[in-house]
Amino acid sequence: MANKPLKSLRTDGQISLEFLIILALVFALIASISAPLAHQARLYSEDVSKVSEVRMSLETISTAVDLTGANGIGARRAVRVHFPENVTVVLPFNRTKILSLRVTLGDGNKTTITKNTKYYIRGKLNVSKGWRNVKAECTLNNTGYPVVEITSTSA
Repeated sequence: MANKPLKSLRTDGQISLEFLIILALVFALIASISAPLAHQARLYSEDVSKVSEVRMSLETISTAVDLTGANGIGARRAVRVHFPENVTVVLPFNRTKILSLRVTLGDGNKTTITKNTKYYIRGKLNVSKGWRNVKAECTLNNTGYPVVEITSTSA
């Protein structure tokens, strides 16, 4: 009779140990599934942030081009925009009404972001990583039509 409580204690201890082992395996399984998902979600979030940042920069430049063109010959405007890394100019800005930049995403894929303007554009845009001062000036092209010259420098 005296051994019965001791035997019951050994059995209870074995059950507790088995429970802890199973619990550890369940946690390991959950961690092995959720860690890669969390990493992928973080990468997608960074890509969305990068694309949004480039889109906002293009919107700011486009607005500056349109306002400068609307104000007429001699009008000038300067804006400050930020570009993330891995951004390139798709088209040279020469006799076009399209601002177009390509962004390389975290997985190596590329997406092109385009913004139309109301006035012809020419010039060179430096899109290296960091803040840039973008200047727009409305001038006449060689055929007498207004064109907005854009240039950018480090901020």
